[in-house]
Amino acid sequence: MGEKNDVFCAWLEKAKIFSDFMNGAMFAGKQKILPGELEPAG
Repeated sequence: MGEKNDVFCAWLEKAKIFSDFMNGAMFAGKQKILPGELEPAG
C-alpha cells in the first residue's frame, strides 16, 4: 500500500479517461470536467 502505480498513473494522464473518472467519482457522472479544458500540470 502506498506505492505508486505507474500503469494507473499513465492511464489517468489521458484527458478523456481522467475527466470520465473524475466526473463519475465526484459529480455522479455529470459532465462537469471536459477533456478539452484540461492541461498538463507542471
